[in-house]
Amino acid sequence: MGKTFHAHIRHLPIGEDFYRTKANRRSLIPVRIENDWIFPVKYHGSAHINAYTFASGWIDIPKGKKELKKGEMIDVRLL
Repeated sequence: MGKTFHAHIRHLPIGEDFYRTKANRRSLIPVRIENDWIFPVKYHGSAHINAYTFASGWIDIPKGKKELKKGEMIDVRLL
């Protein structure tokens, strides 16, 4: 139909340290936004879709990255 989609992205700091044990693939993690800080939502994988009811958006963590430090700036795709 010719419509161009532009995702709404914000660049915000993460409000707490985030670690993941498996970094052998890309991960999309739901997050909530509070006072211009992002916090990961409790999430157990792709089958845990009800986690998105608590989310404001998601972050894209690339393959190989195991941790995000508090204050690190991250792109958040808003829901």
